[in-house]
Amino acid sequence: MKAVGDQVSFRPDNFVPPVTSIIWKHINPGITVKAIEWDEGEILIPNPRFRGITTVDEKTGQITITNLKVEHSGVYTIDINSKEQQQRFTLTVMKRVPKPVIKTQKIKDNPDVVYLICEYSETIIWRNSAGETLKGSKHDPKGETLVVKYEGNRENFYTCTLKNAVSEETSDPLYERDLGEDVIKAVGDQVSFHPNKFPDVHSVTSIIWKHRSSSGTIVKVIEWDEGEIIIPNPRFRDITTVDEKTGQITITNLKVEHSGVYTIDIDSKEQKQKFTLTVMERVPKPVIEVEMIEDNPDVVYLRCEYSEMIIWKNSAGKTLKGSKLHPTGQFITVKNKGNLVNFYTCTLMNAVSEETSDPLYERDLFNDVSSKELLGILITVTIIQIIIISFHFVQYKVSPEFLSSLTFVTIIVFITTEALSDEYVMKAVGDRVSFRPDNFVPPVTSIIWKHTNTDGFINKAIEWDEGEILIPNPRFRDITIVDEMTGQITIINLNYSHSGVYTIDINSKEQQQRFTLTVMKRVPKPVIKIEPTDNPDVVYLRCEYSEPIIWKNSTGETLPGSKIFPKGESITVKNEGNPEKFYTCSLDNGSSKETSDPVYERDLFEGEGVKKAVGDQVSFSPDKFIPPVTSIIWKHTNTDGITVKVIEWDDGDILIPNPRFRDITTVDEKTGQITISNLTVEHSGVYTIEINSKEQQQRFTLTVMGEDVKKAVGDQVSFRPDTFIPPVTSIIWKHINTDGTVNKVIQWDGDSIVPNQRFQGITTLDEKTGQITITNLKVQHSGVYTIEINSKEQQQRFTLTVMGEDVKKAVGDQVSFCPDTFPDVHSLTSIIWKHRSSSGILVKAIKWDEGEILIPNPRFRDITTVDEMTGQITITNLKVEHSGVYTIYINSKEQQQRFNMTVMERVPEPEKSEVYPDVVHLRCEYSDKTKKSTREELKCSAQHLTGQSITVKTEGNPENFYTCTLDKSTSKETSDPV
Repeated sequence: MKAVGDQVSFRPDNFVPPVTSIIWKHINPGITVKAIEWDEGEILIPNPRFRGITTVDEKTGQITITNLKVEHSGVYTIDINSKEQQQRFTLTVMKRVPKPVIKTQKIKDNPDVVYLICEYSETIIWRNSAGETLKGSKHDPKGETLVVKYEGNRENFYTCTLKNAVSEETSDPLYERDLGEDVIKAVGDQVSFHPNKFPDVHSVTSIIWKHRSSSGTIVKVIEWDEGEIIIPNPRFRDITTVDEKTGQITITNLKVEHSGVYTIDIDSKEQKQKFTLTVMERVPKPVIEVEMIEDNPDVVYLRCEYSEMIIWKNSAGKTLKGSKLHPTGQFITVKNKGNLVNFYTCTLMNAVSEETSDPLYERDLFNDVSSKELLGILITVTIIQIIIISFHFVQYKVSPEFLSSLTFVTIIVFITTEALSDEYVMKAVGDRVSFRPDNFVPPVTSIIWKHTNTDGFINKAIEWDEGEILIPNPRFRDITIVDEMTGQITIINLNYSHSGVYTIDINSKEQQQRFTLTVMKRVPKPVIKIEPTDNPDVVYLRCEYSEPIIWKNSTGETLPGSKIFPKGESITVKNEGNPEKFYTCSLDNGSSKETSDPVYERDLFEGEGVKKAVGDQVSFSPDKFIPPVTSIIWKHTNTDGITVKVIEWDDGDILIPNPRFRDITTVDEKTGQITISNLTVEHSGVYTIEINSKEQQQRFTLTVMGEDVKKAVGDQVSFRPDTFIPPVTSIIWKHINTDGTVNKVIQWDGDSIVPNQRFQGITTLDEKTGQITITNLKVQHSGVYTIEINSKEQQQRFTLTVMGEDVKKAVGDQVSFCPDTFPDVHSLTSIIWKHRSSSGILVKAIKWDEGEILIPNPRFRDITTVDEMTGQITITNLKVEHSGVYTIYINSKEQQQRFNMTVMERVPEPEKSEVYPDVVHLRCEYSDKTKKSTREELKCSAQHLTGQSITVKTEGNPENFYTCTLDKSTSKETSDPV
């Protein structure tokens, strides 16, 4: 791997004179070009991308390319004397990462918390001034966000580091002193500033708060002098108070003119602390203006003429890019897509407020063509009536009955015009829908329902022609029926592709009626997360979803939520002393609605709090346990609000239904006490007990401290101790596997030693920080990691779960991998299986795209198949080169699941060579161990570099046999017995 601007050289292993010609070729992606050619002294560089930067040494064959660019990535090969060599050189050229800049975002509802944003696509590492690596959360559309709380230490700082395989850059540090005292407020809000250092209240004789405006003018805001309050400046009167016990100033009903820098003098001495306040007007609720285009009735401009930050969105929630308007604002161009329930909004945002316009629907932007046609029919009929009336007035006397009949015809036309009303329907994925035409007059000989999707493409959904049903489009097959007696169409098992406008042709004539369908994803059942605060009587409840959120309490009252980053809402709940009071969060997108399980006040503020480390054990015992007891059930509610049974005792029978508590949980039926050993972070939460089928009020809160990491097979992981104080003379990392077995992973005592085979070649240790890094992870690396520093075990625990599947196969075998989750066949558009070799090269193994199979890589051709109904890949006739990690992409999205396969040569049957009639040598090439039928391990002699042999004497027992076993850290194979 190289960075843009670097240089690289490749040199062939075999370069035997005489050499008359050298050609270096470059392959990327799949396109082969000559990079440079040397032919008996003449140099030719036919491709412009290599000119001026490429040289070849005709004595060694070495190619050198300087000033590299991304386009130079690929595979390089060499032809010597017109013969292509087997050797391959793979080059990846990457851009150097930029020096990052940290952005800050204030929290309106909590001035002691700020978001730090590092908006980059590269790998991001957050660190604080103590050198600790901090965990960020994903930021949309790219990068990470770090939540920072004000700790009162002005010298604390934070950095963001960008890293890729070729470069690393770190931002300038962002100090806490630059975060906690810069406050943004809206007009009408209030603000409080509190000095960090304030002497004993009995020794303070005066307090003066001063304000420096943006123009530099300094005025006294408020003065306290031994009990007397003075507010000399009119702009602060009636809105400003000072607390003489803490020095805190509070200003209410803020205006823009209150912006500036505030300082405090205590006992006539100015303090160094400064508080910056910015007061901003709230944004107005925007109104979208519509600009029609004369030449194109199917296109309009939507204008939002404001100077604030503007965000355009459509009804699918997608953010749209606006174009700049002069002098202020933005506009977007909207095309008529035939979906009348589509809508658009404009949102104004600044640091203190956000307002969204009323939605503007497509049905309000474009005239309905069918209505025009009907109006034309109406006008035509009316004109004909006038002509008939005029004719009758001239030729005949007009009777009242005749006039009444004409009036009736006119009324019928108006009624018909009104009756042909369009229909708009919203449904969830998996629902069914039916559309029925208003006018269906027999005899009917043919019915055709058509579908116009959101891109404007028209397809037949279903056709009925004198008894014969035809469904030409695959997306409607097996889910669509038509009733020939009424014309009604019914579609079941809906998915997104069924959204659009439906029309019907009856007897080959298109009807005017339109049916608009929008299919939306069904909302999930939400889970409320609980966030504690520094106040034990206050918690935040969080509902982290993108859908519209409705908060309610047990009285049915709808509660206002506050927006949280990056998505969702939170509410603040205070302890009211009512254990039966509860709160729910509902998601509602118009097509479906789901409500969370209730979260009770008794689960928020009551209970016994216990903190443990990963690997420890804990016991909880109920206060009241009165015999006779016939049943005991302990339950666990995790931090996401999900409740499961931990252990159940019923008249002597023990049941542990949940795998995470098996083999580590016991209950004492005499006292009701539960004990859980070998704790992990996932055991954190609230524990409750039911005795004789009645839930007890007592709650037990457990927090398991440590680091809980989940990785996929093939990934890498790093663990770093929180405390690492020089001088350090020894470091030992240990691994406790899921069976409880403890092994040393790596040891440093001036030199690094990796005693355990399963960690050799993949584990490194940084002796300056104590950080361990393990690459190419496998399922067997799951478990708990601990560290000893200077022969003393540290309390910190790191739990690793490696997700995926480890498979070992022999050459010639076959293997199948099947994803855990796979979509409905009607919503499936593509499947791609990829293979990453041990050298890190990633290739497509097989691709399925709407019925077409592609196997681009020769090593998988003729041996690889994929089942489009389940996503399962099968590879036959395996070779060693098929070893590696397999991943699957479904509908162009990579899935989390990993499949690790190791393919080994089969173990050969030992060869026999006779020495004496009663003595033979058994030779096993490549083997490590040889065993007798009694399972006794036999001592072998080294035969040559690739094998071992043993000497066998006849023991007169024809049933004795011998086997040879290859035993590697990755797999094990045994020969047939001899």
